Amino acid sequence: MDIIKTIEETQKRPGAQGFNVGDTVKVYFKIIEGKTERIQVYEGIVLCKKNEGARQTFTVRKISYGVGVERVFPYNSPRIVKVDVVRPGKVRRSKLYYLRDKVGKGAKVKTLVGGKIAAEIAARNARAEAAAAATEAAIKEERKEAQEREYEKQQVVIEKAQRFIRKNKAGSKSTMAKSREKMLARMKKIDPPEDNLKATFYFPYENTGSANALRVEKLSVGYNRPLLAPVTFSMTMGEKLLFTGFNGVGKSTLIKSILKKIPALGGTATFSPSARINYFDQDLEWDDPTLTPLQTIQNMFPTMQPRTIRTKLARAGINAANTMKEMNLLSG
Repeated sequence: MDIIKTIEETQKRPGAQGFNVGDTVKVYFKIIEGKTERIQVYEGIVLCKKNEGARQTFTVRKISYGVGVERVFPYNSPRIVKVDVVRPGKVRRSKLYYLRDKVGKGAKVKTLVGGKIAAEIAARNARAEAAAAATEAAIKEERKEAQEREYEKQQVVIEKAQRFIRKNKAGSKSTMAKSREKMLARMKKIDPPEDNLKATFYFPYENTGSANALRVEKLSVGYNRPLLAPVTFSMTMGEKLLFTGFNGVGKSTLIKSILKKIPALGGTATFSPSARINYFDQDLEWDDPTLTPLQTIQNMFPTMQPRTIRTKLARAGINAANTMKEMNLLSG
C-alpha cells in the first residue's frame, strides 16, 4: 500500500474535476489580505493540466488589454472556492500551447453547442457549487474549532493570572501581581466563536401508573383581580402542555397558582397522588450576581473541569461569550 498516495487522497478537493482542457472557465479564488477576505474571479481558457493526485495543477490563459496572461492554479487548493464552466471547448489536444502564438480569432477555440451540452454544463456547475459549499462549511468548522481551542487555552492563562493577582495583590508578591496585571492589559484577547446555540434539555419521566396526572377546573388566577378567564384542562401521563402569550398576561401566575405557590382566586388544581413535581423558578437569586456562569458552577462543583462546565452550559444555550459575562447582565 502506497502511504503517500493514501495521504494525498485525503487532501483532494471534492468536485474539482468539473472541467476539461479548452473550456472557458471562471475561477473563484479567495484572496486573504490581513484579516479580510475577498473573492477574485479569473476568467479564461484552460490551457493545460499537469501532474496528478494532490499535486495536480491547471493553467488558465486570458487576454488582458491585448496581452496574454496565464495563471497556474493548484487543483486542490483550499483557496479555490469553485470553478464554473462558461463555455465548453471542442479541442483535440491535451495542451493548447499553440494559442500563445495566436491573436484575434485565431486565439479562440471552437465551442460545443446544444441543449444536451447546456444541461451537462448546468449539472456540472451545480455539482461544483455543492462541493464548494461543503468545502466552505468544513473550513468554517475547522476554523471555529481552532478558535475555540485557542480561546480555551487563553482563558486558562487569564484565569490563572487573575487568581494570582487576587491572592498576592497586597502581599509580599505585590510586584509580581502588578506585573501580571500589565501582562493581562497588553494581552490580545481572542474572541470566542459566535454560535446561535439551541438549548437541549432532558427530563426523565417515570410511569406513575396514573392516567390523570393533572386536572384543573375553572381555575381563576390573579392578585387583586383575575388576569385570565377561568381555566379548565386536564393532562394524562406523557402529555406536554405549552402556555404562550405576551408578557404580563398571566402565564407565570397561572403556573404558580396550579403549584399552589400563590393562592388562586377560585377553582381547583389537583395532581395525581403519585405525581412528582419539579419547578424551575424564573426569579433566580444568586449569592453573588457579579460572578460569571462559569465561576458560579465552579463554586458549586469545585472538582469539575472548566471545559466540562462550558460544554454543559452550551447545552443549556449559553455560548462561550456569555459564560464570561456577569450573571446580572444575562437575561432569561
